[in-house]
Amino acid sequence: MPEAIDARTTRTLRNTAKVQRYRKRLVATKEDLADQATRLQTIITVHKLTAPLGWDDVCSALAETREEASASNRALKAKRNEMDQIIATMTKWVASMTRPSVQSMLPKSLGWSRTSLSADRTSRKMGFDWYTLHLRNNTDRFFAQCNFPSNGGTNCFHVVEGDDDIFHFIWSYQHEYELPIQDVYAGIRLPIWRKLRADTSAFPIEMLDQELLDDVAPRKMMYRRVVLSEKRTDVLLTREFPADATSDRIVFVSGNIHEDALLPESHYLRNRMFWHVLEPVGPNRTRLRVVWTISSFLSNQKPVTWAEEAAVLKRDLGDGPEHVRKQRFHDISRRDMAMPDDAWKALFTFEYEAS
Repeated sequence: MPEAIDARTTRTLRNTAKVQRYRKRLVATKEDLADQATRLQTIITVHKLTAPLGWDDVCSALAETREEASASNRALKAKRNEMDQIIATMTKWVASMTRPSVQSMLPKSLGWSRTSLSADRTSRKMGFDWYTLHLRNNTDRFFAQCNFPSNGGTNCFHVVEGDDDIFHFIWSYQHEYELPIQDVYAGIRLPIWRKLRADTSAFPIEMLDQELLDDVAPRKMMYRRVVLSEKRTDVLLTREFPADATSDRIVFVSGNIHEDALLPESHYLRNRMFWHVLEPVGPNRTRLRVVWTISSFLSNQKPVTWAEEAAVLKRDLGDGPEHVRKQRFHDISRRDMAMPDDAWKALFTFEYEAS
């Protein structure tokens, strides 16, 4: 019996404590609300009007509010028109990137390389960003076809020929340095940029759209044009992707822009794509992998035969049957395009940018 009384007493004391705490909260809330009411009453008293607003004041306030609303509406309409133009331009651009053309007649591994740019500023900026990201994202896909060794060095050169007589030169080169990746990067960045910028070209180099490129990736992109002849130009877009939280590789990608609405049309084109990749394989060891691919001549108007290309390049193929002269042209092209080890080493001799 005493135990039951103790349990009831404990329960009663606990409930009493709960009620007391609840009442304290109510009192605190009441006091807080009273303080707020006092503060608000003070504000009303301070700002109390001595006289009602006149109609002129009311009309002026309404006119000001109306003008603000109209300005906001105009800004929204302008933004909508801008977005409509971007959508229309990008729709045309996507169509231009996918429509069938001579340039899409490529080996399966190269079939996505056709590129164009419109004149619209926003569309150009998006095109620069999209294409370079596309090249970066396809790095491993293309490297997988080159059969790089897991370590050591390699220097391979071969030619892929399509059914339409368009052929592609493909170089793959690998070299390992006994240095940390940042030391290799510091010495090799300038040689890579010099090569992609065509610094040794005998023809004038025109740098384009640098302001737009810096909006995408400051100091990491370039878009250059080299006029080789009245009918031949080389237009190349390059971007450097630094190592980040998702990858410890440093990747340089480059690709041709075949059709640019702001540039004169080139009658003869080539497909050019370049990848240069630095990746650490140890604390003090870095691997350089390079892939270049350059096609024979292309044209937006019609296929370019090997004989026409040989004539444009002024290659002396001598006499003989067509298949003999064609093979001779291929042999000359292979000879001219080959890159022995010494040429690669000379190309990637370390240089350092002035501080």
